[in-house]
Amino acid sequence: MGRIVRLIVIFAVSVIVATVLASASSTIFVLGGLADLGAEIAPGEWLSIVVRDIGGMGPTYAPLAAGGLLIAFAAAWLVTKIVPGPRAIAYAIAGAVALVAIVLLMREVLGVTPISGARTALGLIGQALAGLIAGAVFAALSGRYMATMRRPFS
Repeated sequence: MGRIVRLIVIFAVSVIVATVLASASSTIFVLGGLADLGAEIAPGEWLSIVVRDIGGMGPTYAPLAAGGLLIAFAAAWLVTKIVPGPRAIAYAIAGAVALVAIVLLMREVLGVTPISGARTALGLIGQALAGLIAGAVFAALSGRYMATMRRPFS
């Protein structure tokens, strides 16, 4: 498999990680809010609802995550070529910023946050953590392939 194809596969894995974790985080925050209101939800139901929501939210969220992560990872790549430091941190931060930016942009464009589990500060942090982990996964899996790419200004 060529280097570019491997990077595309690695990127797709990071998008899947972001989508699954962001969807699960949103659902968990919504279910927590319902529980706070007195709704009784059995642990098995929580898991069933989270899995169902990943399947329902995933097809819509994945393209948004892919676009945001593509821009963020390109910026992180440039930063790592110009500023010395651990690339894993750059990609993790880029992933977190991407998913938060997606939520905030949707809020601005639509006038509402369609990801209901991200309407609170803690819910938004959940989205950021999903992006952080996706960025770390991308950095870990892509390390040896990205290291051989040239610096943009050298």
